[in-house]
Amino acid sequence: MDRARGCGCEISAASLGYETGWEVKRLKRALLTAVGVVSVGLGVLGIFLPLLPTTPFLLLAAFCFARSSPRFHDWLVGHRLLGKYIRDYRAGNLRRDAVWKTIAVLWLTLAASVLIVRPPAVVWVVLAAVGIGVSAHLLVMSGGRPRTSGAQGCDATAQGEPGQPRRVEGARPQ
Repeated sequence: MDRARGCGCEISAASLGYETGWEVKRLKRALLTAVGVVSVGLGVLGIFLPLLPTTPFLLLAAFCFARSSPRFHDWLVGHRLLGKYIRDYRAGNLRRDAVWKTIAVLWLTLAASVLIVRPPAVVWVVLAAVGIGVSAHLLVMSGGRPRTSGAQGCDATAQGEPGQPRRVEGARPQ
């Protein structure tokens, strides 16, 4: 138990009316689920609004749902449209043109923020660090190569069952 400063009284979850354990976990799950639902909504809006990013909101929703509701997480990742953003990000399948467009919008937004708000110099440094970090992350994730749809070392035109790629002789396993 923690002792409150200056008053000599003890404060604990039980003294505040919470039973230790399950009520705190329940509140945490509810908050994470709420943040996940709002993030999905913002991600869906981002599909239609060009300056609102889709993937970061959907990644945040997947993170929240993974810690609060396996059912919502499975729904989101398995969703026909929304799940594609998450699966592509996790697999590192980022199109080069999308990466460059994202970086351009990032830096334009950061520049607009600086010009409109006119923050102190320390904020400029923080914004520049965030911009550099996000740009580097996106460039590393894309690997400077376009997204591929097939598995490496497979030849979809080789003889075999329709729709099933066959291993090419001499190809290294991954």
